[in-house]
Amino acid sequence: MEHIQSESPTGDFYDIQKAVEALQTRGISDDVVFNIKPGQYLEQLTFSSIEGCSPTKTITFQSESITQKATIIAQPGPTNNFTIKFSQASNFVFRNLILTTTGFSDFESTYGKVIVIENDCHNLKFSNNQIIGFSDPSHLSNDNDVIHANNIQCSGILIDGNQITNGAYAIYLTGSSVHPFKIV
Repeated sequence: MEHIQSESPTGDFYDIQKAVEALQTRGISDDVVFNIKPGQYLEQLTFSSIEGCSPTKTITFQSESITQKATIIAQPGPTNNFTIKFSQASNFVFRNLILTTTGFSDFESTYGKVIVIENDCHNLKFSNNQIIGFSDPSHLSNDNDVIHANNIQCSGILIDGNQITNGAYAIYLTGSSVHPFKIV
């Protein structure tokens, strides 16, 4: 198990982005679990294909403590509207975290997507998280969907036991091939 901490030097990574970079550089040879210490992490994360990752070799990001959850928060904009984005990413688990956005408004729209899923993503699991979007009543559009997957081809997406609040839509999902998709 790997550890990520916000302030003290006792963990293996100082921030989540460093863990993501290590995954992209090294790949994995077995299940990997990142226990994230309680605290707030101002980060914008993009996940893509990781060498060695498979349905039997997954990557999990979870709070180290169930009672004091780690918070991942990002400040979006017109060109980077997400907290966490998956593009050709498979076999990831996010558990017992707070995933949120500061949101951003301009004269054209409000930006506040938390999770964005793009094409060719498989076996993504979100369990027991608080996923908090951004709401601006003057701009209710898909730019501030909490979970957004538009025109995708993916499989094995599981959203289980999460509390999803705010945003224009809690979950906005369209695509030509989405099998199976399950909300519990």
